[in-house]
Amino acid sequence: MKKIQLALTVGLMNQGDTNLLQAAKQLMSSFKDEAGSFMRLHKIEESNLGRKMRLKRYALEFERYTLDLDLVAGPAQGKTSLHGFRLR
Repeated sequence: MKKIQLALTVGLMNQGDTNLLQAAKQLMSSFKDEAGSFMRLHKIEESNLGRKMRLKRYALEFERYTLDLDLVAGPAQGKTSLHGFRLR
């Protein structure tokens, strides 16, 4: 699990303006022997952080692990950034 967490930390922080959900799925898929196959993606929660910022929480489920992603979206900038993640 630590190897996956390290790869996610480095990989997601270096994504720039790409789709973070897709990037996380691709990173986890590179550990298919350990994590298993991708099963599904679902939105856990969406809430306001202020007038223009939203927190979106997603879960990417694999056979052996679930990756929770916290993304912050600012519609004025049209950009989404990683706020945090948890591998369980």
